[in-house]
Amino acid sequence: MWPTGEADPGPAVRAATTAAARQDRAALFVACNIPHRDCGRYSAGGAADAEAYRRWIGQVADALAGSRALVVLESDAIAPSPTVAHPARTARSAPS
Repeated sequence: MWPTGEADPGPAVRAATTAAARQDRAALFVACNIPHRDCGRYSAGGAADAEAYRRWIGQVADALAGSRALVVLESDAIAPSPTVAHPARTARSAPS
């Protein structure tokens, strides 16, 4: 499943982990909502800012609590980082 910025990703994430658990499997997620995602290219978008992202990824984490899951975290975030404008790059890499 690719959570990509839903207002509340929790219900969809919980539904996926519940379905996987019924089959004795782990759910697989690719979190994709980093601000300035893909530098405005094909998968452009993402959270409005770092605070919105922290809120969203926290909702994903809360929904995963107690489940078996694998998460690929922001697969589009690292490679394009040098092309992101300086203030946005700082927000993307700043510790929370």
